Amino acid sequence: MARAEEGAGVVVATLIVAARNELLDLTNPHDADELRMALRALSAMQGNPLVALEVVWSPAEENVRMSTAEQESLSPELSRLDTGSAAGRVFCASCGGPYATELGECPHCGAPRPAEAG
Repeated sequence: MARAEEGAGVVVATLIVAARNELLDLTNPHDADELRMALRALSAMQGNPLVALEVVWSPAEENVRMSTAEQESLSPELSRLDTGSAAGRVFCASCGGPYATELGECPHCGAPRPAEAG
C-alpha cells in the first residue's frame, strides 16, 4: 500500500502485442503523447493484423497501489512518463474524486484542477 511519505501510488501497466504488421516504435518512452499515438495506431489496425494483445497490471488488485519509492526500488529498469505530458489521473482537492489529468476541471464537482508546482 502506498504511504504518503513515499510518494504517490502507482500501477505498472505492461502491454504485450503480437501483430502481423509492423508496429509504431516509440522514440521517447517517457512521452505520454507519443505513447497515446502508438496506442491509437494499434487500435486503428484494420482486418486481422492483430494476433494477440495482453495487458498486465501490477499490482493486479484494483484497490492496491505500490508507492513510487517501492516500485522504483523493485524495478529500477522502469521509468516514469514525463509529468508534463498530460497522462494519468489526479484526485480532486474539493470532492476527492479521481479524473484524467488532462481535464481542466473535476467532472464530478466542477472544481478547477490546480496548476502543478514547478
